[in-house]
Amino acid sequence: MLSKEQVAEAAKQYKEQLKQLNLRKADNLDEKLAEMRQIATEMQSIQIEDAPKKAAQDSPELRAALAAAKEASEQHGATSSEARIAWETVEEIASSGLDNALGGMIEEECWVDMTETCLALEEVDRFINLVNTQNKGLNS
Repeated sequence: MLSKEQVAEAAKQYKEQLKQLNLRKADNLDEKLAEMRQIATEMQSIQIEDAPKKAAQDSPELRAALAAAKEASEQHGATSSEARIAWETVEEIASSGLDNALGGMIEEECWVDMTETCLALEEVDRFINLVNTQNKGLNS
């Protein structure tokens, strides 16, 4: 059976090793964050051309839906359920076939923004862990 002094010494050693582990994790994290920052910076500097703009194609279906929506608004009122459904139909027809209208740029820009956000959150997490490690050292 361990004495109180031995248990206290073991706890002290454990805390010190945990502190060293956290410091090593923070050092490794700094390297990874620096690498991620470099990649995000490189990605931001890449100039991506906008997709060429095309004139909208004439759509008899869209013209018919637009006329029906205007008529529903006049007959039932602009806020009626009939008018809302008719205008939703116009939106659906108008947006069909536009899956790649922006050439994928939104996804790419969102990824860069997400990377920057992740970097900021990682930095906050690293700071919190560092403060916690320092506070634990003060409490021991």
